[in-house]
Amino acid sequence: MPLRFNYPPEFDALWSAHPVGVKKLGFDAWRKLKLDAAENEELLEHLIQRHKDDKRWREGVYVPHLSTFLSQRRYED
Repeated sequence: MPLRFNYPPEFDALWSAHPVGVKKLGFDAWRKLKLDAAENEELLEHLIQRHKDDKRWREGVYVPHLSTFLSQRRYED
């Protein structure tokens, strides 16, 4: 029986806001950022707002995988 990995709650909150792509890859990209609690909260708020404001995201036309969004630092755009 394979072991189940429990993701940290901070990452799970991000994944809940943007569950696009492969969760493990998103986690790996998130972990590399080494965010503190305030930065993680800011990123979460950005994702939530982006889903509200970006027409392409709302319509599902163009939504990058979480790993791409994080590794390419698209939240800084």
